[in-house]
Amino acid sequence: MTGLRSLLFLVAYSFRRQLRSRKMLLAAILLALIAVVVVRFGVRATWSARRFGDLVVLKLLGLFFVPVVALMFGTGAIGDDRDERSLVYLVTRPMARSGIFAGKLLAVLPHVLVLNGGGLVLLWLLATVWGRPELEGALAHYLAPVLLSSLAYVAFFHCLAALFRHATLISIAYVFFVEVFLGSVPGILKRVSISFYTASMVYGSGAPLSPPPVFLPIDASTARWVLAGLAVGFLALGAAAFSRREQHDPV
Repeated sequence: MTGLRSLLFLVAYSFRRQLRSRKMLLAAILLALIAVVVVRFGVRATWSARRFGDLVVLKLLGLFFVPVVALMFGTGAIGDDRDERSLVYLVTRPMARSGIFAGKLLAVLPHVLVLNGGGLVLLWLLATVWGRPELEGALAHYLAPVLLSSLAYVAFFHCLAALFRHATLISIAYVFFVEVFLGSVPGILKRVSISFYTASMVYGSGAPLSPPPVFLPIDASTARWVLAGLAVGFLALGAAAFSRREQHDPV
């Protein structure tokens, strides 16, 4: 019971700490900039469901906002404590180290899901002001891929934070090289990117959006299971790595 209370306190404390961090302000600024783009494009030409899915969901959110938000909170969940030399106090608490890792992830997960999912809803509402009637039902096609990819991203970046001290730099390199570059090249190399499975879910969701000829998406159900498996797999890998490493090198 002592360990459970400590874990619940850790989750609540870390949640409040992340809520007051500058990450929230930066994410809000990025979302506001994307909202300005949506409004400006809507004033110039009405939004269709196809155009919204391609430009907003797959490009602005899928390749930029969603991974960046997950990166900030995923690497910072442990990285902030490590940088401030306070991680040593966490590992001396009566909690399993795997529990600390999972608790830190639980603390940042609501922020990531609300910012990414709520950001999509906000942008969709703005687009409907200058949108065609078909856009009214588009949100149902795009929300699940965004939320599921958010889970995969934040678990991946949180895992990197357990494996490497400079996880932020590695994560930035991953986003811009793997997600942006490899994710757009022909062939099967794009399958190493999380955004590939997000796009496959979008294309297979019934949305009025067709993949480019060179994209070759996989089945939406398979993509859904891959994203869920990545989230669970990175959580398990990160918890195991954190348990072994922090036991010998807590700071």
